[in-house]
Amino acid sequence: MTDLWPTLLHWDVQLFYWINTQIHTGLLDALMVFVTEKENWYLPMFMLWLLLIWKGGSRGRLLAVLLPIAVGTSDAVAGHLLKPWVGRFRPCKTLEGFRLLITCGGVYSFPSSHATNIATLSALFALYYPFSKWFWIVVAFLVGISRVYVGVHYPADVAAGYLLGLAVALIYYQMSRRTPWFGQNKGKRP
Repeated sequence: MTDLWPTLLHWDVQLFYWINTQIHTGLLDALMVFVTEKENWYLPMFMLWLLLIWKGGSRGRLLAVLLPIAVGTSDAVAGHLLKPWVGRFRPCKTLEGFRLLITCGGVYSFPSSHATNIATLSALFALYYPFSKWFWIVVAFLVGISRVYVGVHYPADVAAGYLLGLAVALIYYQMSRRTPWFGQNKGKRP
C-alpha cells in the first residue's frame, strides 16, 4: 500500500506528458487555449443565465439563482481550502520538457478550479435540463482536458475537480428539491 501513492503520482505525470506533448497540433493548440481561458466563457454564460431568467420559467429562474451560489461554493472550496491544504505544485512550476501555452498561474494545482467550476455548472444544467446532458459533458471534458493540454494541471487535478464539482452540484440540487426557501416542495422535482 505504501508503494501505491508514488506509483499513482508517477502515472499522473506520465499521462500529463503524453497529453501535453504527444497529441498536439496547431489547430488543437488554438482550440485548447481558447477553451481554457475563462474570459472567453463570460459572455456566453451570462447570455445563457439571462435566458434562464427570461424564458426558463420557474425551473430556469431557480437554476439562475443556484448557479452563482454553487459555482461560488465550488470555487471557494477548490481554490481557497483544498489547494493550499493539499499543496501540490503545478506542473509548470516543477517539471521540465513540456509545452506551456498560457501563463502558469497560481502556485498550487490540486484540484483544478476550472474543472471544479465547469463540473458544477455542467452537472446542474444536466440535472435541471436532462436533454442537454451530453452537451454539458463535452463542455466539461474540453475545459478539463485543456488544463492539462496547455500545461497548468495534472490529469488527477482535473479528475478531482470533476468529482468535487459534481458533489457540490448534487448537494445544491438536492437542497433545491427539499428546502422550502429554495421555492420547491419537499421531494418535488424542479
